[in-house]
Amino acid sequence: MSRIAGVKFGDPAASHAGPAPSVGPLLQTTGIHTGNPPVDWDRTTGRNIVWSVELGDDTFGRPVVDADAVYVGTDNARLLNPAFQEEAGVLMALDAKDGTFRWQDVARE
Repeated sequence: MSRIAGVKFGDPAASHAGPAPSVGPLLQTTGIHTGNPPVDWDRTTGRNIVWSVELGDDTFGRPVVDADAVYVGTDNARLLNPAFQEEAGVLMALDAKDGTFRWQDVARE
């Protein structure tokens, strides 16, 4: 970190508290419900479930929602990208409104 910040080893650390500069415009969400999510649901009747998608055989971590996308770490069992048919971990991006597949990034060994 010292090399990145341009601080020489042994120099006293200085902290300049202040507002962080804006790096880009704020993204607008596209009608996604925000508020109190349900605390119970029923998969058989679909009660309190807006959408669902099948993931791979294994998932890694929890879904992350940012703006209008949901990101999920899973494996490549669904073979959604024809260019990548081998076994691998993937980061899958889904539309937050309806779960439509957007893209996936493949992590190979």
